[in-house]
Amino acid sequence: MTITLTEPNRIEDRAELAELIREYLKPELRQLVSLSGLRVDLEDLVAATLNNTEAYLPPEGATWLARDAEGRIIAMIFLKMIRKDTAEIKRLYVRPEGRGRGLAQRLVKNAMDRARDLGARQIMIDTGQWMTPAISLYRALGFEEIDRYPESENPIELEPFLVYMRRDLTV
Repeated sequence: MTITLTEPNRIEDRAELAELIREYLKPELRQLVSLSGLRVDLEDLVAATLNNTEAYLPPEGATWLARDAEGRIIAMIFLKMIRKDTAEIKRLYVRPEGRGRGLAQRLVKNAMDRARDLGARQIMIDTGQWMTPAISLYRALGFEEIDRYPESENPIELEPFLVYMRRDLTV
């Protein structure tokens, strides 16, 4: 499978990206509801991401989209600055047909490199505690678990069900 990685300066295909975000979030929300009983609206989360795309684009952020040979988006990752010296990764997702190729690791490394370019000395991420493959990837890349960081957009009620991680970018 041929995969092309792009870093757009603007989001042009919002409908296709919205569908990928939905695909990523649906199982996340199902798992969250089963663990916590809390309900979070899928469409509100999709809209919040799409309405915030400027934060994930230059000059203060970055987005990477991976496309297959037919031009279909098969992976994404967003990066934004949350403090002068701190970046945050959001919405890392690789569709099943793109997995097993090191694409997620490549996307995270791109985000780490860009965060350094933007002046970040550390990078944060949050994920569901059930996302063991993602947590393993982050650990392998040097991320360590931390307490919830103040800039987290997650409702405080979700804290017991999430893993917050940090990676020092100065080493």
